[in-house]
Amino acid sequence: MPHEIWIDGEDRIFIPDCRDHTVRVFATDGTLLQTLGEPNRTGAPGDPFNMPTRAVKGASGDLYVSDGYGQCFVHRLTPSGERVHTWGGRGAAPGKFTLPHNIFPVSDGRLLVADRETNNRIQVFDSEGSFLAEWPGRPAPCGLFVDDEDTVFLGEGGGVTIMNMEGRLIAQWVVRGGPVDRAHGAHSVWVDRHGDIYVGEVGVENLVHKYVRV
Repeated sequence: MPHEIWIDGEDRIFIPDCRDHTVRVFATDGTLLQTLGEPNRTGAPGDPFNMPTRAVKGASGDLYVSDGYGQCFVHRLTPSGERVHTWGGRGAAPGKFTLPHNIFPVSDGRLLVADRETNNRIQVFDSEGSFLAEWPGRPAPCGLFVDDEDTVFLGEGGGVTIMNMEGRLIAQWVVRGGPVDRAHGAHSVWVDRHGDIYVGEVGVENLVHKYVRV
């Protein structure tokens, strides 16, 4: 079951499969370039992977994987897939996770991790996995995107939240629309080069919503 997506500067597409415990890398024509992890086999506790949720490339070119639904770790891997470092583990203390649902790199090398229920927070780490800060009180943070100006976009609860890198609120709204007129579960978020925002939802009508920058 593919979960989230990442496209690097060379148009390589990184897709974790949280059902068969792998991260696969594709070309834009669909050619499989690389498979990380052993299909249909979980890693040992603390090892890659057990239902990974997202894979992204950091400023160094290394890969960071939030792992995920089956365990509570972040792994740093070389481009060839060799593990460099793992951090996290289950808990509520700084640097621990209850569900690392998403991860996103910042231009200066920092990493944001959406630590969903029951911690309900965003955690900030340096590229080595050292804890820097947390933004508590986020309602089920799922989607995560950081633009070139280091503006943070969260898909959480029933809506979208925009924050700066200090965790201060810029804007927030409820995702609505479609035949069922109630709050939708914002599961994924992406921002294109025009500043338009795309939100993928789950749990209500399974729609994609687009918000145009004005």
